[in-house]
Amino acid sequence: MSDDFTVLRSAAGAGVPLHLIALRREARVVGTIGEVESDGLTVTLPGDHGLVLMDLLSASFSLGGRTWSFLTHVRDLEGDAAWLSAPTGMVSADQRIAPRIAVREDVEVELLGAHPEARPRLVDLAVTGMQVSVSRAIGVAVGERLPAVLRFEGREIELVAELRREAGMSLGFFFPESIRRGRLHPPAGLAALVERVRRA
Repeated sequence: MSDDFTVLRSAAGAGVPLHLIALRREARVVGTIGEVESDGLTVTLPGDHGLVLMDLLSASFSLGGRTWSFLTHVRDLEGDAAWLSAPTGMVSADQRIAPRIAVREDVEVELLGAHPEARPRLVDLAVTGMQVSVSRAIGVAVGERLPAVLRFEGREIELVAELRREAGMSLGFFFPESIRRGRLHPPAGLAALVERVRRA
């Protein structure tokens, strides 16, 4: 069995979330990996998943400090279970491939879906993630993703942020959209903001 399937089976055993995006239409869903076989894998999905047969999906999950991604097709659907084709072109990227910069400027951060009394404050920032301090728990578990909005000098950037570390009131987030096919490729607005913070 290939290394790809070994990694997938490890992810299944760890119960990490599998993030799926239908590439030809607007559908995003988070599932859980079940059985992993040489010709595909089963994924448990929420009842309102919105996927259809033959959807081309981008799939990603985090394991061992790395983000793994691959392409797959929906081969079968039954209830809350989907059978996906074997991964195509699985790649991985270290989540700490870019340095974080202490934020000295007034960059506002909003965590959409977090507890309203959390009052997040940006501590440091990189094109791959950020550290945020909060005044109370945000109600999000490690491994979950939520939208984050960064505002600075009248500009606003919305990103997907995955909670990767929680140490008291200090939270570490990863930006999965900054990694494409195993390479660093951050959104242009984020790259510009990080450069502005670096020069401050």
